[in-house]
Amino acid sequence: MDGLRFYAALLVFMTHCLGTIRTALLSYPPVPAVDAGLISRSLYFFADGNHGVDIFFVLSGYLMGVKFFGSRGNFSYGRFIQGRFSRIYPAFLASYLVVMVCNMHFGWAWSFNSFIAGLFFLNAVPALDVIPYHYVSWSIGFEFLFYLVFPALLFLPARFSSFTKATIAVVIVYAVTFSVPELTWLLRMTGLFLGLWIASLDRNMLQKIADRVPLWVGLAVYAAYLLSRGSLPYPVAYSLMLPGIALIFISSVFGSNWLNRLFSTEPLRFLGTISYSFYLWHTMGISIGTFILLPFFGVPRTDTALTIALMLPLTFCLSVLMAFVSFKLFEASYFRKRLQIALPLSPEAAEPLALRR
Repeated sequence: MDGLRFYAALLVFMTHCLGTIRTALLSYPPVPAVDAGLISRSLYFFADGNHGVDIFFVLSGYLMGVKFFGSRGNFSYGRFIQGRFSRIYPAFLASYLVVMVCNMHFGWAWSFNSFIAGLFFLNAVPALDVIPYHYVSWSIGFEFLFYLVFPALLFLPARFSSFTKATIAVVIVYAVTFSVPELTWLLRMTGLFLGLWIASLDRNMLQKIADRVPLWVGLAVYAAYLLSRGSLPYPVAYSLMLPGIALIFISSVFGSNWLNRLFSTEPLRFLGTISYSFYLWHTMGISIGTFILLPFFGVPRTDTALTIALMLPLTFCLSVLMAFVSFKLFEASYFRKRLQIALPLSPEAAEPLALRR
């Protein structure tokens, strides 16, 4: 799962890095020209990886579902929220303050109200018109809203199975976000609830699905989404994307195939471990590479191929370095404490720690 998490983070990185190259360096138009070459068209294609956040949402919903359904009726909401806060907030706060100061250095307006709203992830709500000093944190706002909402499943009748409860939750969220125009922006929460629904299935069932549904089916659905996302209305494309992500997730985590082996390699597992900090800091790495380091090399902005070839590895390595430092400073202690708590109980209790959430 760590490898899949890094793939999601890499998609977001590519979106922001290539988007910065396209707009800030090469001054390309919003859509490719009719006579655009292969490199230019590839730049537009790979700069559209926002669905990496949706992969994060499915993974997060699954892991929270494992906690919830695995508690066997002993779920403590207070301990859960405290644990989520201690896991997510320290690294976020450090990155928020640094990124905000840097953005203001580049001319962003100061707003005390937006600053406070950002501390509570309210930049996730479009209607509030919050200045997004750390714009990637909108997804954390979605996650915390999910944390506040999904324990409502506790109020469903006890005779309902985990699968029934999760199915009801997915149907309600999907129906509400489609039928209430003011809440359409919440559509992407469906990914979190889809992960919750996957978690409601026992491990044997998930392994059976992974064994019986070929990996290529999920990859084909995912490819269909990638190739059609520019021509379909977003809700339709999103509805096509989610099944593909779900099938790839189940196949790569619970199956025995080449994708499982790829995502299980040590380099990808390491990068997946620091993926949360990578997500928080990669925009800073891109900004430093674009506006400070790239001018130092004197690369002509008209040379698209050379700009991309230099910018991608430069900003990626810089982002990984900052993510590693952030992980050591703000995340590693959280996992050490959890390991100290879990290991005296049983090896099974420590197993979720491998999921790095």
